[in-house]
Amino acid sequence: MGSILSSLLGGDASAADAAPSSSGEGSGVTTFHSSARWQLHFNSLKETSKLVVIDFSASWCGPCKFIEPAIHAMAEKFADVDFVKIDVDELPDVAREFQVEAMPTFALVKKGKVVDKVVGAKKDELEKKIGKHRATNTTTYKAMGGVLSAIVGDSAAAAAVETSSSAENSGVATFHSSARWQLHFNSLKDSPNLVVIDFSASWCGPCKFMEPAIHEMAQKFSDVGFVKIDVDELPDVAQEFKVQAMPTFVLVKKGKEVDKVVGAKKDELQRKIDIHRTTPDNNFSLENNIGT
Repeated sequence: MGSILSSLLGGDASAADAAPSSSGEGSGVTTFHSSARWQLHFNSLKETSKLVVIDFSASWCGPCKFIEPAIHAMAEKFADVDFVKIDVDELPDVAREFQVEAMPTFALVKKGKVVDKVVGAKKDELEKKIGKHRATNTTTYKAMGGVLSAIVGDSAAAAAVETSSSAENSGVATFHSSARWQLHFNSLKDSPNLVVIDFSASWCGPCKFMEPAIHEMAQKFSDVGFVKIDVDELPDVAQEFKVQAMPTFVLVKKGKEVDKVVGAKKDELQRKIDIHRTTPDNNFSLENNIGT
């Protein structure tokens, strides 16, 4: 098993624009159909201690289908591990990057580096290596319908996820139209108030982890404008601010970027907001959830 070589690694990635999806209801495995979106997700995990298991497979691969239920079971068992599925025919460039030569191949990655690899449908070996490499001190939290891993090094990580905040009355404005965002952004260029732009995506685990903390900051800093931009909805805005990983928080004053935080770093973001914010005498408000 697992000795089937891919003769299609140079094939056309016909589904390049498709969004990432769950590989089965409640499976805990995320499937990516776009190299760009995979790269954004991968970049967002590079600064965490979280283990990522990348399952390289193909729809025509028998051993891949054989081990699939076991992968879903492991994803449920190891809540602090990120499981990703990549079809080598859809994303041949990603397969080449990880030097995949047979299916299934499981690449175990931490902080952007391959720490181990299993070639073939070897369930016991894979489970053993996951147990070896997963972070034993990672604290996990249930949020947004899934189990997310906290970013190690954030001293107030637990407090950030203890309470949830709905979008309504959160103090965070969400834009779904580039034109509407541009109008709003232009209106702020003459204001001394700090604006924090949260670039995120619905499929981004670290983004979901940070969301309660962002709502908390929005309530705390009434003189700061908090804006949420989904990179899949408004990719042009993300490109304008040179966003390469999620979450990315861009701090702007008078239309100019004054600072940036990449990653789910609550303490660093709060510290930089304190540095750049205006005096609290200037009350700043945003209409929540501005739609298209």
